[in-house]
Amino acid sequence: MRSAEPTGVLFTHFGDDAIRGSEQVLLDLLGALDRDRFRPVLWCNAEMMAAAARRLEVTTHATSMRFFFSASSQPFERAAWRLQRETGRALVERHRIRLLHANGAAPVQWLTPLARRARLPLLAHLHAPYLRRDRFVLLLHQADLVAGVSRAVLRGLEGDGMDVSRLRLVANGVDPARLEGGGDLRARLGIGPEAFVIGCVGSLIVRKGVDVVLAAFALLEGALLEGVVLIVAGSGP
Repeated sequence: MRSAEPTGVLFTHFGDDAIRGSEQVLLDLLGALDRDRFRPVLWCNAEMMAAAARRLEVTTHATSMRFFFSASSQPFERAAWRLQRETGRALVERHRIRLLHANGAAPVQWLTPLARRARLPLLAHLHAPYLRRDRFVLLLHQADLVAGVSRAVLRGLEGDGMDVSRLRLVANGVDPARLEGGGDLRARLGIGPEAFVIGCVGSLIVRKGVDVVLAAFALLEGALLEGVVLIVAGSGP
């Protein structure tokens, strides 16, 4: 007897041309999916993300993407909106998609009408909290289910009155294999066992606030500073 066809899932990601937090979470998800049950297709706007997904043998489409009406977005253009919507529709039909997944809030804006037209469920996977205006213009309340990586991410939607039955807390997992083989970091960096170590881990980009950490560390003086070490781990401009 022939087994049922794996469920086609369209994962949509909008972001910078870099592999950072939300990108890595999605790549981990794509790599760990049971391919006997799910058939992933990625639609994204960045070549670096597309290349990483292809290495996982995920069918991938990279196109330009835009969102509108947010304080940080460009002015609305009907032609761009229509093209983006029709691209999504074509991908759904071509790959026999049965579930839409938005990795972040922006894709929800153009996936929502597609979900309604095709009668498909839409899952929004949020990695950060959004301002109230963005929650509404990006149509987050229209998603069938919202998964947030922390309670803080979901708090705004709950405050807006979104039914808690449509909100899920799904914390990011950590692959313990990635933590093996590091050795004794203190010994490698020449830090004594009595030193108080402050760690800052994240991409070296403005919104991560590494400059704030450095400024705060610079305020330490005298005895308070003695025996304190700051380690910054990350990459970026």
